[in-house]
Amino acid sequence: MWKAALIVEADESRMRALASWLDRAGYRAECCTEAEQAVARLEDGQAWALLAVDLDAGADALTLLRSFRCSHELPPLLGMQHGSDAGRMAEALADGVALVLDWAAPAAAVQQALRALQRCDAPGPEASGLPLEGAGMASRMGLAQAIEQQGRRLLQQAVHGRLAGRVHDAVLAATRLEQLARRLGAQGLVSACRQLVVEGGADLLLQQRAARVRRELDGVVCGLGRAALLTARPVHDGELDGLPSRLS
Repeated sequence: MWKAALIVEADESRMRALASWLDRAGYRAECCTEAEQAVARLEDGQAWALLAVDLDAGADALTLLRSFRCSHELPPLLGMQHGSDAGRMAEALADGVALVLDWAAPAAAVQQALRALQRCDAPGPEASGLPLEGAGMASRMGLAQAIEQQGRRLLQQAVHGRLAGRVHDAVLAATRLEQLARRLGAQGLVSACRQLVVEGGADLLLQQRAARVRRELDGVVCGLGRAALLTARPVHDGELDGLPSRLS
C-alpha cells in the first residue's frame, strides 16, 4: 500500500527529484512550496507517513513545524541538505528530524535510508513515571522549557561529537542527558540515551538512535505541559544538574 508523503520545497527541480525518490520507495508524494501551506495540509486530517523539508532553504520551515508539533502529532521528518556537514546534521536531529540525507547521495543509498526509516520502530513517546503530582502548571511549564532546551543541546553535542570523531565529548553529553532522564524517572529516555552512549554507531544507525532519543525527550516535555508553552527562556549550563527526583 502506498504511503502519503508531504514535501515542503520551493525549488521545482529539487521537488521533482525528491518526489521521484519517494515514489520509488513506496510513497505517494504531494508538494507544498511554503511551510504555512504544509501546516494547513497537516491540519486537514489526512494521515501522512512522512514529511520532507529542505534544510538548505533556511530554518523557517523547520521552526514552524516544531512549533506545530507542540499541539499536534507530526509524521517522521526527512531533512535534505547539500553536503555532509556534521554540525548541521546534529542540529537537525536535535530539532526532531528523523533522517538527514545529502542531495548528492546516490539513488541506491537514498532508497536504503528510506526503507530503513520505514522499518524503524517508532512508538509514541511515553510520559509515564514522570513526577507530576506535586507540581503546579506554572512549574511544569517552566521545567518543560528547561528540559526541552537542555535536552536538545545535549543531544546535539552527543551527535556532533560522534560525527566529528570526538567520542569522549559525545559520551559525556549523552551521559548527562541520561542522568537527567533518571532524575525525572523517564525510563524510555534513559534507555535511548544508554544505547547512544554505549553503542554509538555511525551514519544511518546513529541517526536512528538520535531520533529515538528525540522522540523520548518529546514525551518528557509533553508530559510536563509543553502543549501550553508559548515562549522559551535561555537555559544555562548545569542549571538542571541538581534537579530533584520528585517535584514539590
